[in-house]
Amino acid sequence: MQTDKKLNEPVATATPSGTRYNRFPVEAERLGICVRSLATLTAERKIPHLKIGKLVLFDPVAVDAALVKFQVGAPPTRERRMLRTPTA
Repeated sequence: MQTDKKLNEPVATATPSGTRYNRFPVEAERLGICVRSLATLTAERKIPHLKIGKLVLFDPVAVDAALVKFQVGAPPTRERRMLRTPTA
């Protein structure tokens, strides 16, 4: 595993084409979630990843595109809440 000598943290991997792929700890930190949550999303095949042997890599652009479907709309405004309130 490639690590930054100063920080002793995993670094992103660059391919010959210039695309950068992140490993588990780097991608989890980028998304602001724990590594276990990222592993669960990967196991459930909810986010795209590459698996080469035991090495799992994430393309940040593809992950962001896949996570768009999990976005929730803006919370309802007071007016919309009042319109949805059933009248008895």
